[in-house]
Amino acid sequence: VLTAHSKRFVDLRVIQEPDSPAGWLDWGFAGRSVGSPGHGVWTHDVDSRTAHPEDERPDEGETSPHPDMEGVSVERGEMWYPVTGAINAYEELWKDVEVMVVPGEGEGKRVSVMFEVGLDEVGEARGAVVRVGQFCQGILRVGKEITAERWSWEGTAGEWTRTARVGGAPLPCDATWKELESVREGGT
Repeated sequence: VLTAHSKRFVDLRVIQEPDSPAGWLDWGFAGRSVGSPGHGVWTHDVDSRTAHPEDERPDEGETSPHPDMEGVSVERGEMWYPVTGAINAYEELWKDVEVMVVPGEGEGKRVSVMFEVGLDEVGEARGAVVRVGQFCQGILRVGKEITAERWSWEGTAGEWTRTARVGGAPLPCDATWKELESVREGGT
């Protein structure tokens, strides 16, 4: 999960095949998070499992430190599962990763960028791209077609590398680093 400073997020759950770049998207969604320390609500604006996430109940859970694993949080709550059509309990483990400064983007500058595609005139396209420091990922739904990408800055190679891709539509992930100078809050 990548969450921008605006509390907008993209969560991609890509299943990678061992020793292969091939993979598949188990679940991908993007939306908004609200809450307080220890309690969160995550609303899906785009979801790979349903064309109408706005009709579903948001995820809601409590977060606390893991009793045995330093730096790991346990999140417990309830979420709607489109596959079953039911509200189910869940438990997830989360570990924060330090946000790096990508060389060439300004000394000490950590970047947070969020792009979104709202419902178009015919209600078919929705999507989001979030970049936080050295990571970027995006998801786009156009009708039933889903595209998702994940990128990371490879410091040893000095370049951005796509680490996962599902689907065939273009996503503007690379604009979060190639066109960073022209990206402005509230821009279109």
